[in-house]
Amino acid sequence: YILPPVMAAQLACLMFQLLALWALYGIGRRTGGKELGYALVILYAGSSYVLGLGSDTFLAGGLVYVSHIAPTAMLLLAVYFLHRPFVSGSFVAAAAGVLFFPVFFYPLFFGWHFWRDRSAAMRSLAGFVLVGGQIGLMVILFTGTLDGKGPIALLLESTLEHQEGFSSREYGQSPFSFWGNFPGLAAFWQTPLVGETSLFKPTFLLFSTWCLAAFFLVRGRSLPEFALMLASLAAALQLWKTHAAGTYVEWYYPFLLIGLLGRS
Repeated sequence: YILPPVMAAQLACLMFQLLALWALYGIGRRTGGKELGYALVILYAGSSYVLGLGSDTFLAGGLVYVSHIAPTAMLLLAVYFLHRPFVSGSFVAAAAGVLFFPVFFYPLFFGWHFWRDRSAAMRSLAGFVLVGGQIGLMVILFTGTLDGKGPIALLLESTLEHQEGFSSREYGQSPFSFWGNFPGLAAFWQTPLVGETSLFKPTFLLFSTWCLAAFFLVRGRSLPEFALMLASLAAALQLWKTHAAGTYVEWYYPFLLIGLLGRS
């Protein structure tokens, strides 16, 4: 990794956290009044998972890692702006821009609009494609070549394969996970059925199927139920992600709160 200046990283993380709290308050106010808005903010901001677990010398998760905070903030903004489909779709794409996994959640957002208003669904899709296309173009234009690999190959290598590959610099053999503790199960569920790419792991195939099924299952749901479905996707992701070990709770925790405490 090439680390940025510490102050720059701290300010970026703080900005994302403040955006998340603003969106969370707004969602709570919309689904249960001011009291619920304040409760959601307090429960999320005060969580040990968000503050960071560990010691004075090492922290796992939470505000010490912008990757734990930024995608959740963007997704919370996408939920807050569900009544403005273009903006909501744009924030889902932005969430995938700061950390790639939210791209798998877009079928849920698209389905939310599709089963209510087809024109709204098209506006959501336009926002998602426009912002996603701009981010993709930036990646292509500002990523050089390395060892004969172009921007697309390097993008896949630095996201999916960095997380799931088995080399010494990748996380595929990480012991800090459910699969690391059960290598016998991992031998099947975390091993590609064909080829070597993690896209053909049984866990990923099941996860992606669940993401696609969310498009249909969201039909007729309330906002709290939508939030619970989003939480389920973010939680299911962690069964595919080899390195996950309960330290990515921030990715689903606020949506779980909305779903459990919000009013339909």
